[in-house]
Amino acid sequence: MLERFIQLGSLPLLVVALLVAGFGVPIPEDVVLIAGGVLAHRSAHLDGSAPWEAVLGALYAGAIGADCILFAVVRRWGEGLLGHAPFRWLLTAERRARVRHLFSEYGARAIFVGRHLGGVRAVVFAMAALEGVPFRVFLFWDGLAGLVTVPFVFGLGYLFSSHVNAVALGLARAEHWVLFALGVASLAGWFFWRRRRR
Repeated sequence: MLERFIQLGSLPLLVVALLVAGFGVPIPEDVVLIAGGVLAHRSAHLDGSAPWEAVLGALYAGAIGADCILFAVVRRWGEGLLGHAPFRWLLTAERRARVRHLFSEYGARAIFVGRHLGGVRAVVFAMAALEGVPFRVFLFWDGLAGLVTVPFVFGLGYLFSSHVNAVALGLARAEHWVLFALGVASLAGWFFWRRRRR
């Protein structure tokens, strides 16, 4: 997928891919951002037609815009969406329970955490809408998290464009370790909470 995005070399295509990925379609956001970094790097060394600032800005807007669209759709139609694809697959009872626990522990800051976890990002945002988080609060935490992840992943693609496949593989491994660590931390927190309650 990464090679295909790089070959096509189209910024509008990358933005559309981000918008689609925001709805849980299996297009990893990191792959799109890395491809954008490679596109900007190659443009800088060829014709300068796609300055890195413009590419980064468009990708940031696409990533946050996709999150806002998902939030707005779930807020508008709410529980009625849960019986239809893709929400039926994304918002399983088990995932909803996990994310609800995350919100009870961290409040709206869970949105910041959720944006860094590709596997549950859409679930966290949908649950934020269902739990009644105000849009301005959602936008603040999501936008703040995006200011960390989007430039970082884009920068990796830009700086290491000649080794882009190795970078993508390393990010995938790192994300799996983060998910594992959060799972262990959640389990430990639940255990201590239950023990304390007893």
